[in-house]
Amino acid sequence: MVKCYDMAKNRGFNLYLLIFQLVVLLAIVRFSFLFGAYVSSIHGNGTIYDVSWPNCSAATLNLSNFGIVGVNGGVEFSSNPCLQSETTWFNSYAVYLNTSYPGGWYSNQFNGSPNVCSLSDSTCLSYDYGYNSAQASIKYADLQNVHAKLWLLDVETANSWSNNTMVNRANLMGMMAAIKKYDPFSTVGFYSTYYQYNLIVGDWQNGDPGWLGTGLQSADEAADYCSTVSFTGGPVIMTQYTLKLDQDYVCSGQSNNLFTD
Repeated sequence: MVKCYDMAKNRGFNLYLLIFQLVVLLAIVRFSFLFGAYVSSIHGNGTIYDVSWPNCSAATLNLSNFGIVGVNGGVEFSSNPCLQSETTWFNSYAVYLNTSYPGGWYSNQFNGSPNVCSLSDSTCLSYDYGYNSAQASIKYADLQNVHAKLWLLDVETANSWSNNTMVNRANLMGMMAAIKKYDPFSTVGFYSTYYQYNLIVGDWQNGDPGWLGTGLQSADEAADYCSTVSFTGGPVIMTQYTLKLDQDYVCSGQSNNLFTD
């Protein structure tokens, strides 16, 4: 009787073990499917990453087909020390430049290039400052053999600006002029949020492409903003959301037109 009881116990245990193994196997298969779908999504044309100097310490990454790389080190007239290496993380890329207008003596040193300004003409001085800021970034990118179809101007309140929105507009117009002189066939767009853009440059509706910061944490939610009008009055070409890294949803039909070949 004892032996029969032990055999029944063993059969019951073995059945329990088999069921447990099947459950684990199904869980692994489901995880693999979901993880595979996630990896597929970040390597597709819809979702990309933007990186810059804060990511320099990261190991070499193979993030996606397309990406956006910052040329500067957080402020204008500074350099992202790993610009060239970060562009190799992507098959194709666009670039962005930091922007600001500090004013005062620092800005006045660029007077005369390209315009000769009265020291009381803040709008003219701001244009020259922006022009020279972009020119310095372009030269640095060129030395790193970094060239792009799309140059994005990062307009955020974290950097210094004038209280006069017209002066700030002139700064960005100077940057655009320098980029177009360097590469007349490139596209210039803007990164910002509706709030920050309006605070810095007012209701400047230049119609240029907009890369919209959403503050969201979901690609699906960020993608909804593709159907809106940008803060520039132009099309929304990308919407940014943030998980562990800044990620961007590329709006339909934009990837082939905006990134390097």
